Formats: sequence, structure tokens, C-alpha cells
Amino acid sequence: MNNLPAGWALTTMGEICDIVSGSTPRTADPTNWDGAIPWITPDDLSGSTRKFIERGRRSLTEKGYRSCSTRLVPAGTVLYTSRAPIGYVAIAAQPVCTNQGFKNFVPPDGVISDYVYWYLKHATPEVRSLGSGTTFLEISKQRAASIPIPIPPTAEQRRIVAAIEEQFSRIDAGVEALQRARRNLQRMRAAVLQAAVTGHLISQNPDDEPAERFLEKLRIKPVTGPELPIGWCWVRLGDVASIGSGATPLRSRRDYYGGGTIPWVTSTMLNAEFISKPSRFITEKALRETSVRLWPAGTLLVAMYGEGQTRGKCSELLFESTTNQACAAIVLEGAASTLRPFIKLHFAANYESNRRLAVGGVQPNLSLGLIKSQLIALPPLSEQRRIIEEVDRLLSIVHALDDVLTRNHAKAGSFRRAILSCAFSGRLVPQDPSDEPASVLLDRIRSDRDGGKLLALPQRRSCR
Repeated sequence: MNNLPAGWALTTMGEICDIVSGSTPRTADPTNWDGAIPWITPDDLSGSTRKFIERGRRSLTEKGYRSCSTRLVPAGTVLYTSRAPIGYVAIAAQPVCTNQGFKNFVPPDGVISDYVYWYLKHATPEVRSLGSGTTFLEISKQRAASIPIPIPPTAEQRRIVAAIEEQFSRIDAGVEALQRARRNLQRMRAAVLQAAVTGHLISQNPDDEPAERFLEKLRIKPVTGPELPIGWCWVRLGDVASIGSGATPLRSRRDYYGGGTIPWVTSTMLNAEFISKPSRFITEKALRETSVRLWPAGTLLVAMYGEGQTRGKCSELLFESTTNQACAAIVLEGAASTLRPFIKLHFAANYESNRRLAVGGVQPNLSLGLIKSQLIALPPLSEQRRIIEEVDRLLSIVHALDDVLTRNHAKAGSFRRAILSCAFSGRLVPQDPSDEPASVLLDRIRSDRDGGKLLALPQRRSCR
């Protein structure tokens, strides 16, 4: 910041702004709450992309306001979270007060709130380095006052804000277009998978051996169901595969884990298409003494429950392994193993519908019974191979396009950082020599401060 343009000046937040902290009344006293005074916490800013804020989830009564050391700050105050976490920022759209998780900057005449807002957005990585504390990092009022800030002439501040917001609006429009494209790709992927398992992706060949003939060789009877394309038939998964689950050896038993060499997989690993490494290893003793089972390479694993999007995911083991109880293991042996790719495709296509089959309260579960009773629409073997090839071809295109979208989305963040960097080094908009220099503005701010023109904030007694 030493090489500032002509007309700019370097100062600190404490030199130009009144810095106001917040506080919290006694939460156990209901008479302190649900009044007319807006009260903001860091949680009110979490996840928000809005520049202005009018109120938070809670508000104070006059009694609650007077019971602690929080202060009403005027509209235009820049609210900045100083802990848990450092760096949420918004502009007060009306008089508000905050809890103790803020250092609020009240700018004087000539310093534009929007300029301070965007500057703090830009400077937050450096501001966080000023934090201290053991439980969580916090910026003290003294350190908040020491934050350096380059000040251009007031007219240039307005031009900078306008240029930032114009460029950011273009980036926002581009990001929205990327998100629409990604949603379209997701729909395309789902459509490809659904067409693949219902006979609508490729044309049928009447010369293919019907799937029912293949099942006859396995001595498996097809089951009845809705009408299917020629050569297809319905089969119950439990009739063509052995299905079981695993277990978790008692974690307090060191002899079940220490020095173990037997792979053990949990449902968290099932988000990938293939499982190429274990979650951890267990011992031979754990295998003997608990209900864990060793599954062969090629076993399909379906997550019966798990955090986030895990439940319903299907993956394939690339090595012999045991699993925990959250995994349903589908073992296809002998000639039935040729069905593995298509059965895996079935679970990919029916991921959402299978998730809806889960039952339970806090953590809905799929059951082994539900897995075993899955009805598979089975095409002829030769058609299965053609379907898999076409799915791989189409999804490779989807994945390539998704990678492009991901890279471009990442660039949006880089563009924003570059714009802010240019803005606060004087390279975003041209300087106008007719603008009043920032040094004159700062002299006026100092004179006003020396003359006692400070923010009128009544003193309050502190909270408990």
C-alpha cells in the first residue's frame, strides 16, 4: 500500500471511524427479548450474500437494550464480525445494535460506507492474521482500530464502488449461468441413467438372447412386473445375488485394530464409483470374534445409511475387504457376475428413489430386506454391454463438461479477488486531478474529532 496513486492517503480504521462493540442481555430473562430494537449476531450474517441488513433473528426490548453495553449504531454503519468467525460484513440499513461478536465501524462524512464494506471484504485474510485467542480467534477493538485502509478522494470512492459492483454483477450473472448449466448436466445425467435401465437409451436387437433364457441357465425364475422392452424381464436382486452386511468391531479393543492387516470399509467410502483403499485395518482376531465378514473383490456395496448424500450410494470393491454395518454387500458369483455392471447401473439410476424408501426418524435407513427385494429390469446380456458402453460414452461427456464448469466457477473467485485488489490499489478506475485529495478529507476528519464531533453514544453499564 506504499505506492498509492496521487490524491490517495493511507490511514487506519481507528483514525477515520468510530468503533463500536456490542453486547448480549441475559438470555434467561424473557423481558429482554422480542422487542422493537434490531439486534444482530454473526449467525445472522452466516451464508448471506446481501450487502445490507435491517434486523436479525432476535430483537431487544428497551429493558434488554438498557441492561447491557450494546449500542445502537446509525444506518450506514459497517458491521464486521470480530470472532466466530472473523470477517462477516454488512451495512446497517437502519439503526441496529449487535452482540459482542462485532466491531462496528461508523464512517464519517466523506468516507463512503460501501467503500469500507468492500475494502473489509478485500482485507479480511490479513485482518484474520491480527486475531488472537485460544478457544477461537478474536480481533480486539485496539487491533480493529489498527487495520490499515487506503483512502481515495470521496468522489473516487464512489466511482470505485460503482465499478466493483458493476463487475461483480457481471460475474454473478456468469456464475448463475454456470449453475444453470450444471443443473442441466445433472438432469442430463439422470435422464441418461433412467433411459439406460428402462430400455430407452439404445435400440433393441431381436437377435439378442432374451434375458429370461440367461436366467433359466442360472435356474432363476423371473418375476412379474410392468411391461418391458422385447427381450427384457424382471428379476429380484436377492434371487441373483448373495446379500449381507458387516459390523464394527468394538473400538475400545486395541487387539481388534492394532497391527491389523485386514481391510475394513465404512459407508463414507461409497461416494466414489470404486473403492480402491480401506478406511482402516482390523486384525484376524476381530474377524474371528465379531460378525464382520470378508467380501471378495467385485462386491457391490450400497450405503444403507450415512451422512449427507451417502445413503443409497453404490460402489464396487476393488479388493477383498470387510465392511461396517452401514454397508449392504451384494455378491454376484459364477455366471451371475456378468450382471454386475448393469446392477451397479440400476442403483445409480434409482439413487433418489431408493433414498426415499429409507425409514426411521433421526437417521433414515435402508434395510437388507429392501435391498434384497429390489426389482431389476434385466436386458439381454449383449444389450447390457451396449448399454454400459453408451452410458460410459455419454457420461464421459457430462463429466468433461462438468470439469469445465468447475474450473470456470473457481475462476469467478479469482476474478473477484483481482477486481478488489485493483480497486484498492488505484487501478480499477482512473484518478481525476480535480477531486479533493484524501489528505484534505483526513485533515477535516481529524479536525472534527479534535472539535468533539464524535458519535453520540450514551454510556451503559456492562452486562453481568
